[in-house]
Amino acid sequence: SCTLNNGGCDVNAACSHDNQTNAVRCTCKTGYNNTGNGSKVVCTDGCTFNNGGCDLNAVCSQNATINGIKCTCRPGYTNTGRGVKVICTDSCTVNNGGDDPNAICARDPRTNAVTCNCKVGFTNTCSAVKVVCKDSCSIKNGGCDSNAICSHDAMTNAVICTCKAGYTNTGSVANVVCKDSCTVNNGGCGSNAICSHKAMTNAVSCTCKAGYTNTGSVVNVVCKDSCTVNNGDCDPKASCSHNAASNAVICTCNAGYTNAGSAMNVVCKDSCTVNNGGCGPNAACSHNAMTNTVNCTCKTGYTNTGSGVKVVCKDSCTVNNGGCDPNANCSHNATTNAVKCTCKSGYTNTGSGVRVVCRDKCTLNNGGCVSNAVCSHNAATNAVNCACKAGYVNAGSASRMNCTMEPSYYGQCSYTGDPHLVPFPSKYGGVQTTYWCQTTGWELLINNSFVSISVLVGPNPYLITEYLLTFYGHPRCVIKSSNKAPPVCANTTLVTSVTLSEGSSWSHFHKTESIIVHIDKIGSYHNIYIYQSFLLIDASAGLCRKWKCPTQYTSSPIAVIPVLCNLFIDAAKKRAMGAIDPNVIAVARTTCVADMQSSLDATIALAGLSMVLHNSAKSQLDCDDQTALFQQVHALKHDAIVTVARRANGLMSNTTELCNEKNQCLGSVNNINF
Repeated sequence: SCTLNNGGCDVNAACSHDNQTNAVRCTCKTGYNNTGNGSKVVCTDGCTFNNGGCDLNAVCSQNATINGIKCTCRPGYTNTGRGVKVICTDSCTVNNGGDDPNAICARDPRTNAVTCNCKVGFTNTCSAVKVVCKDSCSIKNGGCDSNAICSHDAMTNAVICTCKAGYTNTGSVANVVCKDSCTVNNGGCGSNAICSHKAMTNAVSCTCKAGYTNTGSVVNVVCKDSCTVNNGDCDPKASCSHNAASNAVICTCNAGYTNAGSAMNVVCKDSCTVNNGGCGPNAACSHNAMTNTVNCTCKTGYTNTGSGVKVVCKDSCTVNNGGCDPNANCSHNATTNAVKCTCKSGYTNTGSGVRVVCRDKCTLNNGGCVSNAVCSHNAATNAVNCACKAGYVNAGSASRMNCTMEPSYYGQCSYTGDPHLVPFPSKYGGVQTTYWCQTTGWELLINNSFVSISVLVGPNPYLITEYLLTFYGHPRCVIKSSNKAPPVCANTTLVTSVTLSEGSSWSHFHKTESIIVHIDKIGSYHNIYIYQSFLLIDASAGLCRKWKCPTQYTSSPIAVIPVLCNLFIDAAKKRAMGAIDPNVIAVARTTCVADMQSSLDATIALAGLSMVLHNSAKSQLDCDDQTALFQQVHALKHDAIVTVARRANGLMSNTTELCNEKNQCLGSVNNINF
């Protein structure tokens, strides 16, 4: 029956026979369900009932091969069952819908098919069907700028483009455009800094430009003008400025200071301590009180021959003679080196110690020469030369001149002692010699138209016992020593007679002619001194002019006699009124020894003392007061005799040998009248 019309079974039923009854048995085919009642088998597609038993998310269909229901998970679902049991699970919950782990599983809104979209931060590197999600940063740097670093947002994992060190985003957060930071606002370095990159990290490195200093930090560079920061590291004594071309700091020592370092390392020291501030060795270095600039001031004894700016110090004595008078020598004080002006030889300072004014000495007080001298200068040394005027001669010494009238005045002749004749010299200052006139009787000493003197010489010893003095004129004056009247001329004559010591000493002065006669009486004999002008001498006769006596000589005296004579002559020398002719001293000594040896009377030595004193006064015979001069000579003679007589007698009293070979003995000094 099953072969005919399928045994009357539903076309979707399988016809078979019951094993026992062989009755047709209709059994719905696989995939169909019997929806009939009782014996009526109505096979309805199983998919139409409860989705054919398939999962709600499955599509029920008939499998022609197996003639059974086929459950096929709908798009977007995956069979997670086993065997024939189809369990449809949301595909996105099963292995992420088969998508890449870094993809997000979703469904197509129309087909509900699984769609894979790479998660934020990932990029599909395959196809729309096969999504392969890779880290976006590994693909074209996540779309970031080539100078950016690709990373992910910690919350969303979205790609974050961050400009690398040394680069700055000039785009936006969404569209990062990285440019070299140094090209964008100078990398944030500030206008006075140079922007560059660190070699290792490429990070921006801000370096202050030349002439600027970082007052911030390494991270936050703040560039200020270096000159405003610690004076640009210049020395405290330096001024900070900038090079016009490079703006580099230039350290320039302030006025009054000098760079003792180098151009790179300026060390400012007080200029005065460095090469004396350039002042030179002969200048003192100091500073201007206002500007502190170096002031070069020439040291004491030096003069600036340069300028106020360039001081050149030269020895002041080489510049205008140090400001000294043209007639002064410029030298330096040994202690202070100050200029010392000293008048040259032949000049005298008429100014002061500070301002020396040198005048020719000859124009001042006759150069110190005596009144009757002419002042001149030595041709070689310019020293003052004093020379007696015409008509005058030096009766003093070279160092102590005494210009007396020309030798026409007062040649001297003396006739003293035994007697010893010292005739007139042939000229003023001429050498005089003593002669021993051992003859008795009257002798003419001098005779001319104005005066005549004759003397009477007694026997041995040959002493002058009398004299006859005549001054011619109207009226005439005649003095004879034997007369009882005083031996002086009357006031009515041309002669002035002065009694120096009553009964022992007189001087007679002719009022119109240069004639002086001085007579000393010592005991019973006389000593006579005659002074005449040389003109009058030449017109005179007598022993004083033409002698006939032999030259003085002496025999061997008693030993004490020369000693006694030296006592008398030394006493006269100590009281001398001026220079003594050395020849006169020799003559006085010779005559003293001879007289004392022949007369054996120590008193006779007074003649030598008197001779020396009169010679010392000879240079002053032209004085205005000749009377006073002879009075002074007499006073000095008196003082000498009083002193030396005592010493001479004392010496003789202590001497045993006072007698000669004839046993004639030397007498003491006595019978002296003043």
